[in-house]
Amino acid sequence: MSERAAAFGKITGMLRAAAQGKGNFGIGSATRLEADAIGTSWVGEGYTVARDGKTLISQDRLRQYRPPTFKSRVGKYQANLEQRSPGQSQWQSNVHIDIED
Repeated sequence: MSERAAAFGKITGMLRAAAQGKGNFGIGSATRLEADAIGTSWVGEGYTVARDGKTLISQDRLRQYRPPTFKSRVGKYQANLEQRSPGQSQWQSNVHIDIED
């Protein structure tokens, strides 16, 4: 299997795991570049950038991607994928991706 095919498989697997879960959970580790690819796929085409200048928000506002930041509580860099159902104001899932580079 090529390196590109392996990376694609990893990204799609992590996206699938994120979409199926609820609550606060992790889906493994990725490089910053992979996390950004996962995040932009998560929010889809037509996303907007939040006022913080970093967070990507889906066009329907039901998904968002927060790029890697250092989380002192866990002592490592993590990115987050969040989702909620229509009509909900609170995020129903907060998925963590540990950053490995």
